[in-house]
Amino acid sequence: MAAKPPMVEFKNVSKIYPGGKVAVENINLRIERGEFVCFIGTSGGGKTTTLRMINSMLTPTSGDIFVDGKNIHDIDPIELRRSIGYVIQNIGLMPHMTIRDNITLVPKLLKWPKEKRDARAKELIKMVELPEDFLDRYPSELSGGQQQRIGVIRALAADQQIILMDEPFGALDPLTREALQRLVKRLQEEMGRTIIMVTHDMDEAIRLADRIVVMDLGHIVQNAAPDDVLTHPANEFVANLIGPDRLHQAKVNHLTAEEIMRPNPIKIHAQQTLGDALSEMHEYHVDSLMVVDDDNHLTGILDLKTLHNQQQQTQLIVDDMKHPVPVKIHESERLQMITEPLLERNWEYVPVVDEQERLNGIITRSALVDVIYDAVWGTTEDPRPSHKQDDAQQEAGEQ
Repeated sequence: MAAKPPMVEFKNVSKIYPGGKVAVENINLRIERGEFVCFIGTSGGGKTTTLRMINSMLTPTSGDIFVDGKNIHDIDPIELRRSIGYVIQNIGLMPHMTIRDNITLVPKLLKWPKEKRDARAKELIKMVELPEDFLDRYPSELSGGQQQRIGVIRALAADQQIILMDEPFGALDPLTREALQRLVKRLQEEMGRTIIMVTHDMDEAIRLADRIVVMDLGHIVQNAAPDDVLTHPANEFVANLIGPDRLHQAKVNHLTAEEIMRPNPIKIHAQQTLGDALSEMHEYHVDSLMVVDDDNHLTGILDLKTLHNQQQQTQLIVDDMKHPVPVKIHESERLQMITEPLLERNWEYVPVVDEQERLNGIITRSALVDVIYDAVWGTTEDPRPSHKQDDAQQEAGEQ
């Protein structure tokens, strides 16, 4: 079976206004089904022009735009717009219509029967957690945030697969904006819709998008997942748009366990004796040992308390007395996965293993605190710990 075409595709598209003003120049872009894509950039960068060409509100000067595999030049503009949801900043609800009639405006134009329209309105208003009796109210009787919720579900009313959003949350207060962002992301994931949104808010783009398209002077300067944009900005313009605080935070958040860990933790072979373990602890001034097998696989932990309880049985084998490893971190895991066992559970360290469960190192509580401190205060160029404090702690028997 042939693969489905992208939901939206731009091929060599330009928009040039009379007088030679170039709004968009020769862009090529694919937006796949079910993606949440954010256009971002400074004013005049071409993002809103690009968005409005998708539903023929603006006509390209050259090039082709395809929606679900069909060239929009071959689709009646009114038919095209009715097939695509559209949400704008000022909401655009009809003040003389009830909420029910606003939600079902496009289904009515598509000649859906009244029973089907009413059922759809009830289904959608429930999705945005508003009471059903709101359907008989008028827009002026709702708050700004409630009206914007209606604007969102109106764009979904006719089962449109593509939703265009032009700065939909810009006029809302921060709490309402965050609540609506979560709502839109949830609806998009649950319903599998393709959402293409213009925003000036980088935090919003990072929070919502599967892919961020950064535009400047009518060109696409970066087209990548949020993590890639944050960690590898394409140029100085993108870096400035992200801002130094976000860049630093991203650098810290993307540190892996392998970058934070202290290598060569004190360990003992599973077949050695408790007497051997006691000697190791005494020599290195530690109160626990990592237990490994012949291939350096981490198989358990032996602590000083166990040795104390068996101090007359020094010939016992470590493998018989070890404890299970309560938690271990894989070397590729990122910072946010490491903080919970060390900080929230108040453990002193966690072992780090590779993909074959071989012991590679440990991350101590103090090393993690150093990294988090740097994330908050931004005191160093390189947020990776030096482990000097760890070494001092190990010497003091605090591992």
